[in-house]
Amino acid sequence: MPGHANQGELPHLLLLERKFSEYEPALQDGVRELRKAYELAVDANRDKWDFAVELPILRRFGLTESDFRWLVCKGIVEHAFEVAAKEGNKRKFRPTKALKFKHRTCFVLTKEFAQKVIGHDATVVALHPEQRARDNVELAPQWDGGRHELYLADFLVKRYRWPAKNQETVLTAFAEEQWPDEGVDDPLPPHADTDPKQRLRDTIKCLNRNQAHRLIRFRGDGTGERVIWEFTPKAIELIRVDRSTKRPA
Repeated sequence: MPGHANQGELPHLLLLERKFSEYEPALQDGVRELRKAYELAVDANRDKWDFAVELPILRRFGLTESDFRWLVCKGIVEHAFEVAAKEGNKRKFRPTKALKFKHRTCFVLTKEFAQKVIGHDATVVALHPEQRARDNVELAPQWDGGRHELYLADFLVKRYRWPAKNQETVLTAFAEEQWPDEGVDDPLPPHADTDPKQRLRDTIKCLNRNQAHRLIRFRGDGTGERVIWEFTPKAIELIRVDRSTKRPA
């Protein structure tokens, strides 16, 4: 197998900035497992996401939520939520930037970190932004609550320059639930003298207005108690037909 000769160098590179030595063994073991998975993907000439390591496996090494967040924020790993494949036996994922991790969250080494500690040309298996619509990745929107921006892949869908509490509450609920196809229950808190169903319908209308790129459409489910998201025809064309770096008009 490629790259195993330098396994002993990993802890020093990984933990160079860690101050608490009692945390080191778990991180060493966890990242070593991620490195092994990455090298297996290279050796098999497969995308690194085909060998993504599941969260429960990494927990066995003693990794905590704080460890996962540190690894993500330091650019050592990237993570995505594994979803059931609609056909075949390929693994499918929904990318996420959230620092919340669920049972089906999976991790891979980033291209940059892999190049430092392994030395492979990681572009062979790296997932570039314009390739997120490939067969083994389930594309989903990305809500950045700190920047008040909604993206689909690299395309800005909507940016809030002024507070929009109801809309942002709905987007936050979707992000926390990993953008489920079946939608989310009305996340807006009760308010006196307000019809919750009408308020949700108004919020959905606002979500669909003033999109920089009209790639996502929100709608109700007919009950007035749930919000569903779906791709617009333009987004479907982008994902299924034009998988180059072409920007939608």
